[in-house]
Formats: sequence, structure tokens, C-alpha cells
Amino acid sequence: MSPGELNLDVAFLAIKLDTHGSGFTATVVIEGMTMKPDSSLAELADDAAAAHPTGIMVGRSAWEGPRGPRLRQVLRLTDRAGPRLQRLVRVEEYAVFRETSLPTEFPVLRATSTATLEQAEAIAADFELMLSALDSDSPTAGPSRLHRL
Repeated sequence: MSPGELNLDVAFLAIKLDTHGSGFTATVVIEGMTMKPDSSLAELADDAAAAHPTGIMVGRSAWEGPRGPRLRQVLRLTDRAGPRLQRLVRVEEYAVFRETSLPTEFPVLRATSTATLEQAEAIAADFELMLSALDSDSPTAGPSRLHRL
């Protein structure tokens, strides 16, 4: 799906069609951003978590990837979908790419998977496969890729 169709400023948006009509459509979004050298991925992740007042962080890990620092956080969210509350899982992975000619900032990709608790395991493999493309030089870099919710 083209992000322009939804008027979003993202690099990539995917929806899991077989979840549409279930009350919540599972999504994967990849966004590009920049980070100043004196900032950290933890600060970016903290800001993203703070943007979801109903969110609770249930996990965070950081490691050095083949191109720079990586960080993953898992949030549990609640969202009102019509008359009922939905319990959601949001997995955010941040990847810094130090291979840049800009000395004042580093490019960062944030990949986000959002799904209901019931959908989360079903889309985890697709999300992990997409993330492995970010590590094409070393597909097994980092901690175990499968996240348990």
C-alpha cells in the first residue's frame, strides 16, 4: 500500500489483509529519521513510548549491529476500537546506519509492527524476515530475533 494513499509520511507501510475486518488491521511501518551524535536510540525509543499514554514497556534490548547500534522495545497498548478496548502489541526496532557522510547526524530506520495480542505471533515471522534485510551483511547478528509476547 502506498503511504501517500493514507497521507502518511513514512517510507513503507504494509497491512496484513487477512486481519482486516477483525477489529484491528495489523501493520508494519518503516520510517526514516536522523539522530544527532550526542543522542541515543534509548532517547528515541523513550519519546516514542511517551507518545502512547496507554502504553507499557514490557521489554527493551540493545546490541551492536553490523552497521551500528540497534535497539528493540516492546510496548503493550490499549486502543479504543469502536465500543470496546483492544489490547495491542507494538514492537519497535531502531537501527543506526553509521555509513554516512553527514558528520552531524546519523540516519536511523525505525521498523514498527503493531497488532492485537491474537495477531502478534502470526505476523512476528514476517516482521523478523523484513528486519533481517537490514542486516544483509550478517543475517544472524544481534540477539534472538523472535520476540515472545
